[in-house]
Amino acid sequence: MGIKNELIAEIKDFLRIYKIAPTTFGSKCMNNPAFISRLMDPDGRITDATIDRVRVYIRKYRRKASTVTE
Repeated sequence: MGIKNELIAEIKDFLRIYKIAPTTFGSKCMNNPAFISRLMDPDGRITDATIDRVRVYIRKYRRKASTVTE
């Protein structure tokens, strides 16, 4: 499994767990509602900076959500 597919799987799990729409995620994380659909394009490429940005966003969201539920 390549890094892009790993990231897609991480995002899908995140969206399922937190019940967030892909367009909402794209808007909040990347300021681009079409981010997920473009990421799914088999010919699309992704930079290391984008991967880092997505993972930082997910970590921060999870941290914030865990403090709300405690």
